[in-house]
Amino acid sequence: MSNKRIKGEQLYMFMGLAGNLRPIGCSTDCSLDLSADAIETSKRGQGGWRTFRAGQKSWSMDCAGFYFDTDTIPTNFKQGRKAIGTIVKVAITVLARELVEAGIDLSTVHPAPSHTLIGDAVVVNCGYSGSQGGFATYKIQFTGSGELLPLE
Repeated sequence: MSNKRIKGEQLYMFMGLAGNLRPIGCSTDCSLDLSADAIETSKRGQGGWRTFRAGQKSWSMDCAGFYFDTDTIPTNFKQGRKAIGTIVKVAITVLARELVEAGIDLSTVHPAPSHTLIGDAVVVNCGYSGSQGGFATYKIQFTGSGELLPLE
């Protein structure tokens, strides 16, 4: 078994737009967080140590990158304004290193079932910023609604 490291640019997010999963354009940073509540089950007489059991699970995804004012990218101002507070389909995937290194147009890539998790999420934040002399950037944050599943 080989240990192949995954580069950051191989981790890519997709968002449901008009019924299709579209890449969240030009992302420079994306993350997936999975968590579970810890519910205390401690009782007297356990020697002073707390005990816990797993509670409800949750997940969230964040993505950030350079902003392009294009109607086809789901991160523009108009679509961001419409998206906040809505439930959308999102996916996170690991793209093959060869695709990324070849400089393929990522907007033509579809998530690979073998390396993708997908689920419904609420768009909780769309942010845009820029500094004088720098590039404008965006961020978009999702909170999962239901289970995160492998893409079939």
